Amino acid sequence: MPTDLPTDPHAEPGPWREGMPHLLWRAQQAAQRRLQESLEDLGVTTTQLALAANIQDYGPLSAADLARALRLTPQSVTTAMNQLVEHGWLTRRPHPVHKRVVLFDLTPESAESLREGRLRAAELGDRMSRALAGDDTGAFLGQLRRIRDELEGDDPPVAPLWPERVDAQNRRT
Repeated sequence: MPTDLPTDPHAEPGPWREGMPHLLWRAQQAAQRRLQESLEDLGVTTTQLALAANIQDYGPLSAADLARALRLTPQSVTTAMNQLVEHGWLTRRPHPVHKRVVLFDLTPESAESLREGRLRAAELGDRMSRALAGDDTGAFLGQLRRIRDELEGDDPPVAPLWPERVDAQNRRT
């Protein structure tokens, strides 16, 4: 247990403000704020952009599929996905095999806005990379992945839990 914890609640800022959890939190908050500001005119949040990008990358998915893969609550993903439907980025349809499962897919109209959102996220990534000394971006990203893996383990796959069809021998595909 750290021994440098302050005992006086009015003490000057110390190790906490310079520690890894605090600095990662502040960096994440700053990045989230800047990305959200850049997406304002697209009418989506950072989370909504990430959900739409995953559907673009992996095809139609349910809110539960995305929640499991991204380690978010199903309720928050469902809320965000429903807002994307209202915004015209996504459509809903019943799963062809498991009718109670709702699949979300991109609308053709969302393609340009999603491309623009990804571009703005990449520009923010470039800005953050320029803040690193030298050419440390690859090493820094590797270190962040190791921290993530240490704290959470491997990411679950982004894949539908329920297959969309059953072949002639009643095997899921």
